[in-house]
Amino acid sequence: MYKRTFVFCYLFLLTISSGLYSQIKQDYSNSIFSIPFPISQIGLPGKQILVHPCNGPDTLNITIQNTVTSVKLVWKKNSNPWDSVMMTNTGGYNWRGIFYTSGSGSYGYYIKFLDSLNRVVTAPPGAPGFYYSFVCGPDTIKPVITHTPIGNTPKVNWPVAVSATVIGDCGLDSVWVRWKINSGNFKQFKLLNTSGNTYTSIFNSTQSEINIGDTIRYRIIAQDISSYHNKDSTALYNFKVIQSVGINSNAGAVPEKYSLYQNYPNPFNPVTRINFDIPKQGVVSLKIYDILGREVKELVNETKSPGSYSVDFDASDFSSGTYFYRLESNGFSDVKRMILIK
Repeated sequence: MYKRTFVFCYLFLLTISSGLYSQIKQDYSNSIFSIPFPISQIGLPGKQILVHPCNGPDTLNITIQNTVTSVKLVWKKNSNPWDSVMMTNTGGYNWRGIFYTSGSGSYGYYIKFLDSLNRVVTAPPGAPGFYYSFVCGPDTIKPVITHTPIGNTPKVNWPVAVSATVIGDCGLDSVWVRWKINSGNFKQFKLLNTSGNTYTSIFNSTQSEINIGDTIRYRIIAQDISSYHNKDSTALYNFKVIQSVGINSNAGAVPEKYSLYQNYPNPFNPVTRINFDIPKQGVVSLKIYDILGREVKELVNETKSPGSYSVDFDASDFSSGTYFYRLESNGFSDVKRMILIK
């Protein structure tokens, strides 16, 4: 259903950073001199082949911004002896070298060439004592999913939002939710990347499709973009659809525990509703904080009787971004995140 991008995931570690060198050291008559000799190169990635892992050919393209008489690519695998191949001039200052990797392992390489005065120059400087390196092998690391389970949700707030932090070392192909009502058939919907590693979306459903007392079961699944399409998922979570409540409503049973629910809608613009349950009378505090942890709004600060409550937060005077809201009462404290998009 969702797009799958077939790419190779590179496990790439440079011993010496690649890039533009304003000075390259050269070894001439047993002396080390520093001379201006700019060179830029595109490092060889620790590549991954789906069917035959790490079996070349591998191509290295470099640019040497000066006149040279010969260029050699020197390389090795693990602790094996150095091997080399002459590089070919592809026009102007551009050179290309091709060699073959032979299975998973650690590979090292450096460039060696002669300038117009037949002086030996290496990149990186100090080779072979210093050299570029990369790890060649498959990536089998699964995405990491962090999610705060959704609490019981009033029907009036349906469809509620699902949010998760997902990290993939090779990047992510897609993140989605599989869910169902009671023992019905599973549905699914895609989570959208709203910022950084955060993925958010609302259930693909309407209030007419659910009833008070229904159980919603769901799990979050993520797949990366490596050639192995590594995939992982959360546990199967569940929550109840509960009676809609108003501010300081005493209708229905007294809540059994303190609960702070995810605001709805989320993301929102500019008004959203926050619901919470108070099982014991006491002073209730509900405050809004910005991404830096600064208090920006106090919604509630008064004694409340046991019951279920809802409070609207109007963010008309606030800028787009991530905000947090904290509920505190009788030693209970909980924090949730919401996103304002204007």
